[in-house]
Amino acid sequence: MNWHKYYELEPYIRTKNDGRDLIGKELVITEKRDGENVSIWLSDEFQVPMVSSHNQIDADKNIKMRLQVTPEWRKICKLLHLEKEFHNDLILYGELINPVGATQIEPKKKHTHWIIFDIWSEKEQRWLDYNYVYQRAYQFKIPIVKALGVEMP
Repeated sequence: MNWHKYYELEPYIRTKNDGRDLIGKELVITEKRDGENVSIWLSDEFQVPMVSSHNQIDADKNIKMRLQVTPEWRKICKLLHLEKEFHNDLILYGELINPVGATQIEPKKKHTHWIIFDIWSEKEQRWLDYNYVYQRAYQFKIPIVKALGVEMP
């Protein structure tokens, strides 16, 4: 499976067709959490969880260590392996929230947590909708960013 770097969000006016390509599509507006963008996926060969961050396929070992001690780590791995059984390779994207963030916008916490915000399906070659992401997060008890609203441009 190929890892996909999470795309840079641009104002819609700077999109390919000045935002016209969004007409008729449902846009879910979610909160932005202040953490490190960390993605998790399974390697093809051994189905080992891979951790990517900071535009690197293989994240820094410090990031990996902090992620692996979160309460979410085992749940993330279980979700990825279950989907793999159904031939659905997923890349989970989330924010790694440290007890005290660099900007200190996030409330202080006792432990590091990972909060999911998006899922890429390699099988379907698309981003999965918020309802699917929410259902998986709920099923596996993984925190998810809150949906703030839905727009239909």
